[in-house]
Amino acid sequence: MKRVDSHTLDITTKASSASIDLFGLYALMGSAPPPIISSITPAFGNNTETTSVVIAGDNFQPGAQVRLGDVMTWTATYINEQTLLVSIPASLLPGTYNVTVINPDGQEATPPGTFTVNPGNTNSHKIYLPILLR
Repeated sequence: MKRVDSHTLDITTKASSASIDLFGLYALMGSAPPPIISSITPAFGNNTETTSVVIAGDNFQPGAQVRLGDVMTWTATYINEQTLLVSIPASLLPGTYNVTVINPDGQEATPPGTFTVNPGNTNSHKIYLPILLR
């Protein structure tokens, strides 16, 4: 499907005229193109703090979900067709996870190994007590 730069299509009939947005046009044509993820910024976070992430790409829809690995799903904040925002929560196990964007129409995108959770600094939670020897 060829992408057009305009996001509004004016339709004129003999009786009246109307406007339709890009997603309405896709609905008329049968289906929207699948989402595409081009970057995730930042591509890493610590498991001791929440990380705000910007997902850039194309064909995102309002109400898109973001899944990290196989277990976590969040509703992303939809900025526009090319940008989603999501907060990755603390306490995930360290490792590299695939990030999946799932549009409300069920189409999804998953580039491999796109977000790394690093172990955070946990030294601030440890208490050291002196040991007395006799």
